[in-house]
Amino acid sequence: MHATATLRTVLPEYARPHTIVSHSALHRAHLPPHDTVLGLSLPAQSSSVAPHGSPTALKALITESEIPGGLGKSAPAGTILLSFALPDTPPESRAPQGLVVTTLNAVVEITNQNRKWTYEIVPAAGSAVKAHKETEPADGVEKELGTFARAIEAAKSGGQVQPEDDLGNPRGTLWDVAVIQALLTSNGQPVELEKLISA
Repeated sequence: MHATATLRTVLPEYARPHTIVSHSALHRAHLPPHDTVLGLSLPAQSSSVAPHGSPTALKALITESEIPGGLGKSAPAGTILLSFALPDTPPESRAPQGLVVTTLNAVVEITNQNRKWTYEIVPAAGSAVKAHKETEPADGVEKELGTFARAIEAAKSGGQVQPEDDLGNPRGTLWDVAVIQALLTSNGQPVELEKLISA
């Protein structure tokens, strides 16, 4: 659930998965019913927009009327791969866990390797986005417990939860679980997350 909570807290609401189409598999007999899922994350129709960005040389060579079917739409789609069937190799040789978000003007990479989180912004050529990279210890559990304790203290004293401590509400956790349920049960068919949550 940590992986789906990361999607919920990092992605803007319009870019979060709305529908999941996935395939699940069992590679290790001791991890039934599934130990690996590969899913396609599809956005809500409302988040699709007309193509945008700088003109390219191709645009000068071909007009919209010459494209069979017309221009497509720009939509925040993505892939999700979760597997617990990886070989037990030394930590330094393992591929990092993480999230990669590709936007029009930059790529944002959040990776976890060797108990360290690395957050990096790689700007696109000619964009106004600034390159940035930082690394910090993987101490999410400690931070989560601190956030929880501060929320209890705020409730007891009649105070407000600070914005940096407000990473969601209980319904957000339902969304996290719905993503996992959709990944495990889709079997190639579209599953709308909101229908799972409201059921």
